[in-house]
Amino acid sequence: VRTLDALHLASSRGADRLVTFARTFVARAAQAGAQPPVAPVPRRGSIRDAFRCLNCWWAGVQHSGFAVATAACAWISLFLLREFDLPLAAAGALGSLLLFVTTVMRPFGGWLVARRTLRTRQAMALGNGLIIVGVVLLGLPGRPLAVALAGAVLLGIGGGLPYASVFNTAAASLRDAPAAGQGMPVILGNVVIFTVTPAMGYAVQAYGFAAAWGLIAVLMSAVLATIPFMKGEEDLP
Repeated sequence: VRTLDALHLASSRGADRLVTFARTFVARAAQAGAQPPVAPVPRRGSIRDAFRCLNCWWAGVQHSGFAVATAACAWISLFLLREFDLPLAAAGALGSLLLFVTTVMRPFGGWLVARRTLRTRQAMALGNGLIIVGVVLLGLPGRPLAVALAGAVLLGIGGGLPYASVFNTAAASLRDAPAAGQGMPVILGNVVIFTVTPAMGYAVQAYGFAAAWGLIAVLMSAVLATIPFMKGEEDLP
């Protein structure tokens, strides 16, 4: 009997709590529905404006540095495996150094620009130059492993250093739609990755790795030459 009474008391308390919770939920829902509606925020720009923004295009071109570093990540381990006859595990571990350096340099480059140690266009120019030097070291005939790894590190630094500068400049280029402005580097960067990665593979198959690294050097020399035609974040109104 006592057990039945205890169960009856527990069920009654549970039912009371459930009713209280339901009443509270309904009251708060009604109160929320009585709040005045929030006025919609007018949209002042879109991705179509980004396509008409010349400086957004230039910023997208500068994102090629990060794109070619990403594309090189697909081939660096095979390069180390073939050129230096390393064990597969060692080639993979050393090849991941390129991706690691590229990732670390992204926030570090933004920190340098935020401290005004570098201006945005200076960061882009420095990054492009380091990529060119890095792939030249990678493509040198008969280079020792240490020189090749130094080239990979320079390639990674150059790919990650201008990352924040590129996206800050793209956002500042289209104040009414900064997210759309930043979309241009993403679009053009993906085009470069999807193009350069298989192009490097063809160059390796047909001519060797020196041709693949030379392809990146030529591309980044052209990207470096476009910097005088664009405005950095600091130069924009």
